[in-house]
Amino acid sequence: MLDGWDRQPQKGAVSSAESVERGEGDVVAPGAARAPAWESGNLDVVRSVAVLLVLVMHIRQACGWTYQGEAFHELGQAGVLLFFVHTSVVLMMSLERQQRSHFRMPYLVFVLRRAFRLLPLSVLVVAVVCVFRLPVADFKDAHLVGGNFNVRTVATNLLLIQNVTLDDSVLSTLWTLPYEIQMYLVLPLLFLIADRSRSLLPLLCAWGVSALAFELLKGNPHSNLIMFAPCFVAGVICYRLLRQRRGNLPFALFAPALVLAIAGLQLKPGFHGWWAFCLGIGVLLSQFRELGPGLLREGCRIIARYSYGIYLSHVLCMWLGFVVLAAEPSVVRWLAFALSACLAPVVLYHAVEAPMIAVGSRLVRHWAARAEPTPVGIYDKRPVS
Repeated sequence: MLDGWDRQPQKGAVSSAESVERGEGDVVAPGAARAPAWESGNLDVVRSVAVLLVLVMHIRQACGWTYQGEAFHELGQAGVLLFFVHTSVVLMMSLERQQRSHFRMPYLVFVLRRAFRLLPLSVLVVAVVCVFRLPVADFKDAHLVGGNFNVRTVATNLLLIQNVTLDDSVLSTLWTLPYEIQMYLVLPLLFLIADRSRSLLPLLCAWGVSALAFELLKGNPHSNLIMFAPCFVAGVICYRLLRQRRGNLPFALFAPALVLAIAGLQLKPGFHGWWAFCLGIGVLLSQFRELGPGLLREGCRIIARYSYGIYLSHVLCMWLGFVVLAAEPSVVRWLAFALSACLAPVVLYHAVEAPMIAVGSRLVRHWAARAEPTPVGIYDKRPVS
């Protein structure tokens, strides 16, 4: 859900350093041709909307604002679901580029890059929360409350397996990351299906099977492990549609369509509605022309770049503004929250995310330099009908 938007520099457009700063950079095995660039302003819009929806939900919870019961909660859930779809799409694109690089043991390369992209910042944030025992595990009655800091809970949060061990998250937004980590186990297989199939039928079957599996296991304590599988599969379907043929609807209709989809989710809360919402978003994304250059695209690009830091840090910024400074005037509290929420993601990105992404890329390049490239024919792409 929270993997950055991988970007590959277009010829003559950006440097390799800028590519690493934007995402993971592009790692190409010796002698391999570069894949076409996958720059998408539409996906940046989706990621920006996703993180802003989560932010709005938590501001509402911190301030105790209510509106028609759980409507704000479902808005936040819509943000999480958009992250899941977005993650699948961009990881399919990353796997496509990796396929063209002809790595040996490509699955290990994929896992290594993902680990350096996701884990360093989450480990840092969990460590800070646990060392200082910050009360940022949940919102109750407009107050932030703390979680359990025993050894088992801390360890499972550091490893991002708390949904497997059924432990609580020490940070309210951390609950989504284990699902993304676990989807890494099956996304390469789904990529092979999307890459080699000549129709959407196998992917639609995978979506249906994942939904049916949850229905059959519902009530089992670990059925939560596959609850969001249809949401990730919807992103794979979106990738396949984008490869096959992008729609020609004007981008001006994209925002109204997205708003209608989010509004529809409010009418059908629960996992059935979540699955349908993600599948609808996956289809919608493939029907519109790309957002052109301009302020909106640049703004969404910036938000998308720092979105992982925003997602993991904004509750800590709320704790600073609304708990630590609770005795201060309202304007001081809101200013502290706003400033820290803007600065923290930028600092975290340039101090932690980008350097660790670069380390992962260097390790993969080292692997590629030492390993004998796999014969090109094994990975030749089949034409999409």
